[in-house]
Order: sequence, then C-alpha cells, then structure tokens
Amino acid sequence: MKFLDELKKEAETLKQKEALDTQAKLTTLGKNFMQLQAKLREIYAYLDDLVKQLNIVKPTVVRSYYIEGVGHFENLKQHDYFLNKMHKSIDNKDFIDQITLRFRCASGAVLTAEKESPSTIQALKEYLWNYNIKFETQEFKTERGFVQRAIFKVPCEVVVNITINGDFEKSQIKIHTKNMERLTERNFTFEIDEINEALLEELSKFLLGKPNNFCQLGKHQLTAARPASPKRNILDTQYPKVEEEPDDKKKGLLDSIKSFFPERR
Repeated sequence: MKFLDELKKEAETLKQKEALDTQAKLTTLGKNFMQLQAKLREIYAYLDDLVKQLNIVKPTVVRSYYIEGVGHFENLKQHDYFLNKMHKSIDNKDFIDQITLRFRCASGAVLTAEKESPSTIQALKEYLWNYNIKFETQEFKTERGFVQRAIFKVPCEVVVNITINGDFEKSQIKIHTKNMERLTERNFTFEIDEINEALLEELSKFLLGKPNNFCQLGKHQLTAARPASPKRNILDTQYPKVEEEPDDKKKGLLDSIKSFFPERR
C-alpha cells in the first residue's frame, strides 16, 4: 500500500497546484476585466460628449468612395452621428460589452449600373451587401425564368461603423472600423495603458477626416504595418455558383468572473 499511498499524495499535490494556478488565473482575469471596464467607461464618456457636439455643430466633412462595378460616390456629406453601448450582466450588475459609433455619408445622388450575366449580378449583390450599401435591382428574365440582365440603382450613401470591445484575457482594447475612408474593414489593438485622451483625440480627427496619426499609434499597429494587398476586382471573387440557363470560449471565462462579485442574499 506504500506505493499507492505515494501516488495518492502526488495526485493530491497536483490537484492543489492546479487549484492554485486556476485561482491565480481567475484573479488576473478579474483584475483585467475591471481595468478594461474603467477604460471602456472612459472611452464611452469621451465619445458621448463628442457625438453630442458633432450633432449640434454639424461640421462639414466631405468624403468620396469608389464602388467597384458601380462608380464613384462623390461629395458625400458626413452626418447623423449615433453612439450606443451594449451591456453584459454579471450578478445583476451591468458592464459594458461593446461600444458602437455610427454615422452616414450621403449626397442624395443615385448611380445606375447594368450587369448582363447571373454570376456578375450575384457578385455585385454580394459586394454591396458586404459593405452595407443599399441598392435596388430591376431584373430581366428569360422565358424559362432565368435572370440574364439586371439594372442596379444605388443611392450614394455609405454607413460607417466603429466598434470597440475589451479583450479581458489579453487586457487589450480592440477597435474595428468598417467603411472608414473607403470600403474596407480594419482592426486596431491597444494595450490598456495606451488608451488616453491624446489617443481619443487622434481617433476623433480620424473620423472627421482631419490630419491625424491614429493608424500609427500603439505598438501593435507598428508591428503589424505591412504593404497593402493588391486591389482585387469583385468580378474575380469566387461566390457560390449561380444557376444559369443551360444551353440545354469566451463565455465560460466571462462566467468565471462572477466569482469576484459577492452573492446576493
């Protein structure tokens, strides 16, 4: 039994070490979570004030976008700033889960484009859907019901989104932009101590089209900098085949943070 007793003792030691390691990890996660919450509240307060002032002052910000397969959206005026935050509830307490800033760029003009094959029609639809560009189509079908031609009417309007999240495992702030300056999506990562008023001011200049260095801030942006990928034509994009007429973890980790809040009795 001596050998078995030694194995039991070793197993108990390993269990205790695992329990200590788990507690240490949870303690770190809890600390990161609270630090990130403080930063997210700071970011929201800054942007909330910014959005209120922008909707009052209505500064003139003019943008242009190139829409592949359609043409150029020219002289789009930036307006209708909207800020929202989503919450996550832990032990009946609300914490910021995501911040979203949205605005529209529009001119009132409408562009028209005509496409003459089912695959090209589908490619353009997918492209416009992906970047949240509204459009209407008038489709022309053969006697057998197959689309052979379509006319697209596309209002010159682009919706820009900025979403901000906290990665409490890595203790980082993630900022995702969509359609900022052009039809594309970009991701920015910042350490907690890199988020300050100076960075938020650069973000403000970035969204207002003023000279700024926001895209170069933070060590992650510096290390990730690389030449842009070659431009790809949407007609070369592979989409699911369109029928043509024949010739014939995180949740679990977040839940674990509940242990840092006292139980309500």
